Amino acid sequence: MLGRLNMVGRRRWLRGTLALWCAVLSGCAESEPLPVVHGSEPVDVSLIQLIATPLDFDGRLVRVIGYCHLEFEGDALYVHQQDFERAISKNGVWLDLPASPTADRDTLSDEYVLVEAIFSAKDHGHLGSFSGTLTEVQRIHRWPDREEMQAATGGVKQ
Repeated sequence: MLGRLNMVGRRRWLRGTLALWCAVLSGCAESEPLPVVHGSEPVDVSLIQLIATPLDFDGRLVRVIGYCHLEFEGDALYVHQQDFERAISKNGVWLDLPASPTADRDTLSDEYVLVEAIFSAKDHGHLGSFSGTLTEVQRIHRWPDREEMQAATGGVKQ
């Protein structure tokens, strides 16, 4: 009789455990996307892609190259230098840069730069006039021109 009670108790425990695992696993099967991990590798993307399909990159770490202009209430990355010169802010994204010495800003302003940052499709920068914002900038540096690239590769054309 004692052996039979232990067998019934084990079956109940096993059924309860299986029911619990089924409930846990069914909750994991939801189709919600996993949160973006900021320590992950950046996605290489063009500014044109960011502007055309901003929701595809919202909240993601991206690596992008563009024309950088830095000024009070005007830090931005543009598709082309002419977009800045003609004040076409929709062809650019706001740069939410941390405070840095003026010398650092001067070496980056009015140059093409590579930026790695989190893209926000919802934030449109100063006065809402840009096509998104690059925030939490992890890397920014001047992008070399064609001659500098050729010199760095020993004259091999890219």
